[in-house]
Amino acid sequence: MIARRLPLLRALFGGLALSAAGYAMAHAADETAATDKTITTKSFEADYSEARRIAVRRDEKRSDYQSLARELAESASRRAALQAEIAALGVDARAIGAALIQAAKTERKLTEDIASIESRLVGLRERQSGLQISLTARRALLAEVLASLQRMGLNPPPALLVTPDDALSAVRSAILLGAVVPELREETTALLQDLSDLRNVAAHITEQKESLAETQRDQAAERERLSLLLDAKNAARQKSQAQIEAEQARASELAKRASSLAELIETLEDERQKAEEEARQEADRKAEEAAEAARLAALEAERQRTAEAEAKAKAAQELADRLARLRDPDEKDADHRLSANLPFSSRRGDLVLPVAGRLESRFGETDETGEKRLGDTVRSQSGSIVTSPAGGTVLFAGRFRSFGQTIILDAGEGYAIVMGGMHAINVTRGQSVLAGEPIGEMGETRLAALAPLEDALSEPMLYIEFWKDKKPVDPAAWWSNHSLGRTRNDP
Repeated sequence: MIARRLPLLRALFGGLALSAAGYAMAHAADETAATDKTITTKSFEADYSEARRIAVRRDEKRSDYQSLARELAESASRRAALQAEIAALGVDARAIGAALIQAAKTERKLTEDIASIESRLVGLRERQSGLQISLTARRALLAEVLASLQRMGLNPPPALLVTPDDALSAVRSAILLGAVVPELREETTALLQDLSDLRNVAAHITEQKESLAETQRDQAAERERLSLLLDAKNAARQKSQAQIEAEQARASELAKRASSLAELIETLEDERQKAEEEARQEADRKAEEAAEAARLAALEAERQRTAEAEAKAKAAQELADRLARLRDPDEKDADHRLSANLPFSSRRGDLVLPVAGRLESRFGETDETGEKRLGDTVRSQSGSIVTSPAGGTVLFAGRFRSFGQTIILDAGEGYAIVMGGMHAINVTRGQSVLAGEPIGEMGETRLAALAPLEDALSEPMLYIEFWKDKKPVDPAAWWSNHSLGRTRNDP
């Protein structure tokens, strides 16, 4: 009897729910009415399954349409709210800069949350697959349980063919009603536990998918905020557009002339030192002129002995003092550098990785060609925001050979930070940036220059080099433990 029905059982056991139901319907037939019941069950099953597939497709299309309409309405509403929020900042560069840094922090946290949820989903799906395989291997036991219920007059409903919950209910009922023979009771109890676990895992997967969708919506809103803030920042800088274009042209020229990062950095460092020397000489000249003006004003005050002359002398002396301070090469012009208060060398263990992700390779490791790596590589997600790890001045911003969009940042004290592999950048040469300020964006895939030969089109990667006095140094000492996702006791 069982042998005659095995083809039907295998056909109905395509998925977990269908498999359990297939055996239920096969063993539900008793020998006295096997032919009629089997034909009726097969016919009803086919009609029921087709009707259910049509209903599911109809519901999915309706749900997709409603979801799309809702998303469009919410997106328009969010954008209007964001535009109003940013308009309130006006053209205050400080306010826009602070808002940019905060938005970048929020977007980074959301990106990390998405990666965490996706990791949990992978684990849950692996657990679900394992349970499904285990249950498939015990289909004969489930069929025997359901056949026992039918012999007791408890015919499983047709819905059992499509819902695992019904299989769970059927097995639980069989145990409670004593329909399972003693020698199968232990196996049936284990089967019941696995069916229950499968239902719980499916529920957790649904919860995590909903959480993922919500977090992705929040991330999209934060990226929209960043985009609008950057537009506002660029609008505020339109007055110096000619200078910006000149710097961009200069960056392109330097990139064409340099054959390597080392050569480019050396050229940029020479230019920086030359500019500093010219600025120092100009400051000396102005300081001398101011000092002479102060001396003459003091003499005038002494001759005339008037309050007005004394006030002029005091003002001139203050100006002379301010300009004299420009002679110190370590003095940073706050409006030009905007670097951190602490020297870069003292910020070891303090810097945050420029992009959310994990370190894929480190300085000093051997690459696929046998060469030593000169920097760290961070595996990120498509569209991730890149932020400046430290305050400083942009020495170079533009496409550089196979590194794609590249930024070189002067961090002070002879240190330079190189970041390559970006899809887009939003800073220009000569611009000052703050630590945490968004400076670029990752693309969909990594660049071939930053990937192994067999893995050139996978997740995007940001390549980072630290240089000190024109020589590469290991960045490891500068990254914070929190940024690397480790505790203070980790190696």
